[in-house]
Amino acid sequence: MIKKTSYKVAILTGLTLYIVGCTLFFPASHMATYTMFLAAIFAIAIGLSFLETAANTYSSMIGPKAQATLRLNISQTFYPIGAAAGILLGKYLVFSDGESLEKQMAGMNAEQIHNFKILMLENTLEPYKYMIMVLVVVMVLFLLTRFPTCKVAQTANHKRPSALDTLRYLASNARFRRGIIAQFLYVGMQVTVWSFTIRLALELGDINERDASTFMVYSFACFFIGKFIANILMTRFTPEKVLIIYSAIGALFLAYVALAPSFSAVYVAVLVSVLFGPCWATIYAGTLDTVDNEHTENGRSGDCDGDYWRGGGTGDSGLRCGYDPLPAGVVPGADAVLHLRGRLLLA
Repeated sequence: MIKKTSYKVAILTGLTLYIVGCTLFFPASHMATYTMFLAAIFAIAIGLSFLETAANTYSSMIGPKAQATLRLNISQTFYPIGAAAGILLGKYLVFSDGESLEKQMAGMNAEQIHNFKILMLENTLEPYKYMIMVLVVVMVLFLLTRFPTCKVAQTANHKRPSALDTLRYLASNARFRRGIIAQFLYVGMQVTVWSFTIRLALELGDINERDASTFMVYSFACFFIGKFIANILMTRFTPEKVLIIYSAIGALFLAYVALAPSFSAVYVAVLVSVLFGPCWATIYAGTLDTVDNEHTENGRSGDCDGDYWRGGGTGDSGLRCGYDPLPAGVVPGADAVLHLRGRLLLA
């Protein structure tokens, strides 16, 4: 689509699909079937893939190439703010005080459990009402904003390469392949940690889902701090050096989380988010930097696709609202809501 139109059209298409997916949750709640929920999630995932592919690449291309990594890291700084807002929406609009959902359903009969699930599914609709309103506002802003052109011009002497030409080029680009693998491994690890944090808090502490979600708010606050510090460091050191230092310290923290049997593992899992700060954007921009400009429009989709394929093994977090600087920085991810839906439908 970007090759035939523009980055702006691709972003607007992504926002439209995102709105459609959020809207589908309302009939899905009335039908209360997993298939309908899956269709809604699928629509959101497609919209997010458009947004990530277009917005991230455009962010890296809109200014001087030497500062592309720093520019993408700065744009991603807004992400944890939106992600934390999403957790707070789920905490106060979906989850209730008292015992955990499992304990509440333990003393119910079959009919009571069914009615309880229906009630909770209706509660999960509240965040989507706010998400749709914000998405519409964002879409209007993009419609009214003029975007400078960053695409390689096609002339009589220089034609844009076909998708097949780009695939051949990328297949022979060893640095690009390594970047895809690095991004795949990193994002899979990040999704796993964030999916695991609430479960770990529920497992090690006698708390409910509402209280456990607070640890994710702390995680995103740490993520913001880590990004902010990384942005400052990148003005003095190379992005690669900052990335290596953050990753080395993060590996030590994760080793503690995996081996510690006490509740302290939850706090360290939260602190790990500080070390996530520069990783995604730096790997993405560094990988994209290995691609010639004429192949960028196709090459960046491979970099994003590596992120989405990695999500299948993590259950409720396959939909990764949260890693997209554009939508996730303005519209919060709904990981907690989606997780609750999955538990209610499969319980």
